[in-house]
Amino acid sequence: MNKMKKSISKLRYPTVALLIAKFKYPAISFILILLTLSIYTNCEIIIKESTKISSISTERNRTISLTIDLHVDPLPDGDLTIRAARFEDLLDTIEWLLGEVKSSGAKLTFLSVGEFMEYCTDDEYKKRCLPILKKLYKSGGSLGTHTHQDIRTGIHEWDKQTDTSSTEIILKNWADAHEWVNKGIIAALGEKINPEKINNIRGAHLPDNSQEGQMFADLMEKYKYSILESGPEEDFYGLYGHHIWNVYRPDPNNWITENPYTSFVLIPSGPVIGLSQVHKGIMQDMTLDHVQTMFLQEFANWRYQILTGADSKVWTFGIALHVNDISEENEDSVAVRADLLGYIKWMNKYFVNKKTIDGDLIARWKGRKDVADEFKNWESNNPTSSSFSYPTTKQDDSLYPYLLPIAKHLRDANFIKFLGNKNWRGFKFEKDKKTVILAWTNDINSIDIDLTSEFEGNVTVTKISTGYTVDNKPETVSINKRAVIIHQQ
Repeated sequence: MNKMKKSISKLRYPTVALLIAKFKYPAISFILILLTLSIYTNCEIIIKESTKISSISTERNRTISLTIDLHVDPLPDGDLTIRAARFEDLLDTIEWLLGEVKSSGAKLTFLSVGEFMEYCTDDEYKKRCLPILKKLYKSGGSLGTHTHQDIRTGIHEWDKQTDTSSTEIILKNWADAHEWVNKGIIAALGEKINPEKINNIRGAHLPDNSQEGQMFADLMEKYKYSILESGPEEDFYGLYGHHIWNVYRPDPNNWITENPYTSFVLIPSGPVIGLSQVHKGIMQDMTLDHVQTMFLQEFANWRYQILTGADSKVWTFGIALHVNDISEENEDSVAVRADLLGYIKWMNKYFVNKKTIDGDLIARWKGRKDVADEFKNWESNNPTSSSFSYPTTKQDDSLYPYLLPIAKHLRDANFIKFLGNKNWRGFKFEKDKKTVILAWTNDINSIDIDLTSEFEGNVTVTKISTGYTVDNKPETVSINKRAVIIHQQ
């Protein structure tokens, strides 16, 4: 299309008319002139429409996709009465969550162990369970598979294995869960459905992906899973205090490094919201104030990428839930439920379907299947671009793919409140009992703001792009559109 435009643009109307006017027959010359003008006009329309489509595609890539992972862990050990009671409690909990997110627009990406699906297909429970599976699929576009160390040895007998290095056990673990999740999908959505398209995301504790990454990747490809549940990439949190913000194809030998030849994509996310605990061997703070801080870090990086005209990427921010975490039977459920609902409300109030001052849509709720599809579309349009890569397992600031001053000043910080007015926007955080503020102007001009209500004594102002610092009095802090960080000296 660009070649056509260039070729046509060389033949401006006077030139074309002059050439055709020399034609021997005036009537034919007139017809040729009209035909030429028509071709030129139509090509211009096509080019403009193509540009419009390209612009829409770029706009989509600019929006941050918010995801929620909801998965069922293995049922507890014990007799069938205990396991059945837990299953019914899980249904109660999922129904509660579906009711809570229905009006919020939030999407749930659901994954299940095999035993949960086995119960769903039982005559005793399917009347209640199958409609729930339909709602979950409608919400997030997936009914995926999640496994720990269990294999099926009989009817409602899923036994936890201790010899987790056995290839035979690993293969049966994958096969059993895959089979029963597919059975649940067919029972819920009908015989005509292709379960492989619905069972599109996988999370697994076997094989150990830190030791047997290639085997893990081979099993993902064998069972045609197109999305890897978040988790293996959480090593990045241990390095920089936040999770990865871009979708990518991971290298099974180093999950935070990109490998464009991997058959599946990874949509990064944090673990369970509302808890501060060790996950994947790393202490991770997922309490609401810190989750808000991590999102605002991403927001600032995302916004800077747009302002500077950097290559577009697929941006994402996610949280996770075990169904058991929000069960009323769990003592942590009060904190998890409160932070979950607070998070959804906060996102909807300030970011979801809201635009920046420049008109860029900030965030949308999406299922991980839709995010993966968006990434594949981005890949096809950007075949030589890197989405995300951190080619080491150790902290190396020279390889950090985001704005390092933000990471350094906001690591382990907690969000406090919004600041600003029609001329500027700011975010107040607390770190080590000291105030840190991230701020920027709403237009291209720099302005001075008065922060005497937030600081006592002089402050240091840091540019987020270069890390360059300058000392200031708090009553005349200079900020610009690209953003600065202000903290107590």
